[in-house]
Amino acid sequence: MQKTTFVLLFFSICLGCSSKSGTLSPTEKLSYRTIAYDRLSEQEKESIISDWQDAEVRQGIYQYNNSHIIFFVDSKTKLHFLLDDSDFILYPAQPLIAVIFNTVDDALLGPIVIIIEPKSKTPIGFVGRL
Repeated sequence: MQKTTFVLLFFSICLGCSSKSGTLSPTEKLSYRTIAYDRLSEQEKESIISDWQDAEVRQGIYQYNNSHIIFFVDSKTKLHFLLDDSDFILYPAQPLIAVIFNTVDDALLGPIVIIIEPKSKTPIGFVGRL
């Protein structure tokens, strides 16, 4: 009984460590890809050029700068995004997830990028395409 409890506790700690250490597990990435894919229209889904389950998943934080809502990954990667719900409240340095789908229109419009709030696992916005 104690061994079973210890093993279950050990695995739950190990599984939980991946998101706390700054890296996402393959299961977490697939979960975010699924959430983002389900938000897409049929036309957007048809434009994806590779398997949607291989979409890039990036961790970042929210920042607000000069009336811009920004998904900040690092000093070189900043994505300005739009909220689906203008009443949604974001806090400085709040963790966010971006799922990036490459499409046939990337050269003209850019990729489809869906922003997800990780605690609620809710898509909250998107990066505008040209």
